[in-house]
Amino acid sequence: MAQQLPTGDLTTVLRTFLGEVSPDLFGGTPPAVDIRTAVDSLTFLTSPRHHEAGPHRESRTEVLPLDPDNPVGPYELAGTASTGPRTIRLRSNEAVVTVLHPDEVVWDGTEAGPAFTLSPRRHRRFDGITHLQVTYGATAVATTMGGRDDVTLELSGQQGPLARARALLIAVLGVENDRILSSVRLTTVEGDYQTTVRAKSLSVTTMDDTAATDGARTLQVSVTMDVDIDVRRTLRPDEGTPIARIASPGSVGTGAVSVDPLVDA
Repeated sequence: MAQQLPTGDLTTVLRTFLGEVSPDLFGGTPPAVDIRTAVDSLTFLTSPRHHEAGPHRESRTEVLPLDPDNPVGPYELAGTASTGPRTIRLRSNEAVVTVLHPDEVVWDGTEAGPAFTLSPRRHRRFDGITHLQVTYGATAVATTMGGRDDVTLELSGQQGPLARARALLIAVLGVENDRILSSVRLTTVEGDYQTTVRAKSLSVTTMDDTAATDGARTLQVSVTMDVDIDVRRTLRPDEGTPIARIASPGSVGTGAVSVDPLVDA
């Protein structure tokens, strides 16, 4: 069974995949062939399409690095959580080890506050734990845009290894296109804002091999991806959930009209 690839940008996904297939080329420190993103150009092709349901509740997940010197914290979420249950899982790199009981987490301040500390049970050990995975509910508004992401990958190495890497990359992008495509997904959370760029299609347009220095060469690979760009903002506690529409008494709901939720005192 093939190992699950991590999600991330195209370079991260390819580096992991190629390292599994050919560790003598892409493994080691430094690797015989290095791969990096030289150019990343995003073109927006559609206007924002707002979520039809308006503000809605959704599940959010944040992964926080465990503090090895003080595992109990404190820690703080980047986003704003709604009131309700929250789940914290202990992870060892990508693997989930266990789920903490609710009484092992102490949230600071209000019920929806972002800061927390751990109050582990006596048997709880943090050996091998690298991250905390926090899942919580949030009320958010969302919009989606379509775009095209033109990426130039740059591979560098000596002529022999680079020629092998070029052939391998052609094979991987041809045969394993769907597997790689499903993992090219990058989510960034900054405060109450979350942006996810997700690839829908991927094609290679050009490969240019040029000489560098000391016998090394570089291979520039131009890749075009069609992407969906999902943007969300968590509603803050003082915003509430605005009214989306009101139907007249006795109506079946057709022809509902949008209203301004502000009411004069």
